[in-house]
Amino acid sequence: MTAGAMEGLFARFDTALKERGYFALGGQIIDASIVEAPKQRLSREEKRQIHDGEDPPWPPAKARQKDTQARWTVKRGRVKAKPGPTLDGSEARLVEGLLIPAFGYKSHITIDRRFRLIRRFTVTDVNRHGIRALSQI
Repeated sequence: MTAGAMEGLFARFDTALKERGYFALGGQIIDASIVEAPKQRLSREEKRQIHDGEDPPWPPAKARQKDTQARWTVKRGRVKAKPGPTLDGSEARLVEGLLIPAFGYKSHITIDRRFRLIRRFTVTDVNRHGIRALSQI
C-alpha cells in the first residue's frame, strides 16, 4: 500500500472507464470488513516500544513473524431476545448487547451504487473509522 500500487491501478481503471463514456456520478456505498490477524504474544516492554513507534530488538527471523501494525478494537453485536419471563417477572426481554474484541485490520472499499464497481480500496488497522480512512485515499 505504501508504494502506491493500488492508487495507480485505480487511476488507470478510472481513465479507461472515462474513455468509454462511464462517469461515476451516482451514489457510493462504503463498507469496511474486519480481517482478523493472529494475536501477538508480546511482553509489556515490547508493547510499549511498538506503541511508541520503536522496533523491538528482535533477531530478523523473529521480527518477520511479528505483526506490529495490527490493532485491537471492540465490535458490537447483539444477542436475540428470548421469550419467557425475566427475573423481575415482566414478559418483555430486551435485546442484550455484546462487546466482541477483535485484533487485526479493516479492508475499506467504496462501491459505485449503480454499476457495483469498486472505486477505491484501502487497508487500515482495525480501530480506524471507515469514512475517515477512505477520505485519505
